[in-house]
Amino acid sequence: MKQPLFFSLRSLLCRGGFLLAGWFLLSGSGAKGMEVVPVSTDRAPIVVKKSASTAADEAVLRRFYTEVVLYDGKLDEKKVEAICTPAMLRVLRKVYAEEYDGTGYGIWIFRTCINGGDNTAGVLQIRVRSGRDYVVTYNDGGVKGETIVRMVTHNGRPMIDKIVRRDKGCR
Repeated sequence: MKQPLFFSLRSLLCRGGFLLAGWFLLSGSGAKGMEVVPVSTDRAPIVVKKSASTAADEAVLRRFYTEVVLYDGKLDEKKVEAICTPAMLRVLRKVYAEEYDGTGYGIWIFRTCINGGDNTAGVLQIRVRSGRDYVVTYNDGGVKGETIVRMVTHNGRPMIDKIVRRDKGCR
């Protein structure tokens, strides 16, 4: 069966155009007098919007670590009671009672087990681990520490409900 003239001309032009483009590329004559302009392959940064609850959780955690956990002054128990759930407060009282006589809150379980250090402290990063679990990374006396903190909404407010310390050498 004979192909129509249109298809044969089209295939001939395609092959010819391809051969001509190849010849220009190989000979380098196609680039004479042309300027090479670098093309950026960087992509625009991805902006991730935080939910209102995530932003509120992070604000509570940052304030708690700055004003209570890493604060180098007298413990304000009212701030602890305002940010921790009743279950977390029971854990903090139990930890305190195991170490000291009397009543109080064992806030040190939010920190590393460093005793002393160089008096530098501060929150380095708070990132979402999953759901409402956060990893709080901080500087504690020159030692980098991490604590996993679970946040819940209690009485309409974001509060700390549970923690897991990540430093291995502590009791």
